[in-house]
Amino acid sequence: MLGAQALSRIGGRRLLRAAGVFAAAALLSRARMALGLSPFGLGLFAAGLATGESAAALLLGSLLGALRFPIWEIDLLLPAGCALAMLGALMMDRLPSQRKVPESAAGPVLAGAAIFLPGLLRTELEAYRMVLLLVASVVAAVSAAAFQALLKWRPTKVRMHAEARAPATLLLFAALMGLREVWEPGAFLLASLVAIAAADSSPGLGAMMGALTGMALLSGGSNAILAVSLSLGGAVAGLLSNRGRLWAAPGFVLATGLAGLYAPD
Repeated sequence: MLGAQALSRIGGRRLLRAAGVFAAAALLSRARMALGLSPFGLGLFAAGLATGESAAALLLGSLLGALRFPIWEIDLLLPAGCALAMLGALMMDRLPSQRKVPESAAGPVLAGAAIFLPGLLRTELEAYRMVLLLVASVVAAVSAAAFQALLKWRPTKVRMHAEARAPATLLLFAALMGLREVWEPGAFLLASLVAIAAADSSPGLGAMMGALTGMALLSGGSNAILAVSLSLGGAVAGLLSNRGRLWAAPGFVLATGLAGLYAPD
């Protein structure tokens, strides 16, 4: 009986983890850069393959992120990049042990190739577009390295280790970019909650997370006033949090509301 219960708990955890990977892949695939590329989504996809996450969850999430309406506007480069990453992972597995790519480098290599090779179709071999493609490839490789570290991290009763904080921040940044494209009010609400929670810890952290979430929404296509209102709200909430836990949220709402008055109609 106890063995069956333990197996059930393990199966439930794996299912929840696969669901989380699916949702993250779908959101990050919506976070697009220049040339319409999705370096964060492919970075997570490659990192997941390298760390043994559910390939089905990664692929289904990425395909959902590539889906567009009307149907002929589907982002075909994203599934092409996923296919290249999976092919590359299979080829790496077949290499002799003495020629195997180190696990820490597998994700970045796969992510960079998955962005660069399909992305050549959108450059038309123009110098400026090639530079943008190289930047996106580097972002994908760096994201894959960060996400590999995050996927390997296991929560404990102590606070998140320092090496997992930066990858988690990058994941939040990319998720806000993707969520903004899907549902902008929801992205603004999530950014607000993050800034208020950070302000409860320290004024500096509230200001930093306000600026970071504002930059994420701005990078995703929101107007500059919305980004500035988040930055201002995080700073004000952080300053007021020293007076007590009930001051941060009203201060944030007041500051963002006043800044939002200047937003274009």
